[in-house]
Amino acid sequence: SFLPSSHYYERSYMHRDIVTHVIVTVTDFLISGSQDGHIKFWKILTSDYLKQQQTVATN
Repeated sequence: SFLPSSHYYERSYMHRDIVTHVIVTVTDFLISGSQDGHIKFWKILTSDYLKQQQTVATN
């Protein structure tokens, strides 16, 4: 698939820091969080990467 030309989009699906949390929901999603504050959402049945959200630092 082609991504729009913008700094908001990227193709890398892996975490760039240590994965600290993994949750599997009853609706077949896997949610992973890493030490650098990134949260990624995956659809388990199709292995599709859905979205990434970066958390805001509170320090």
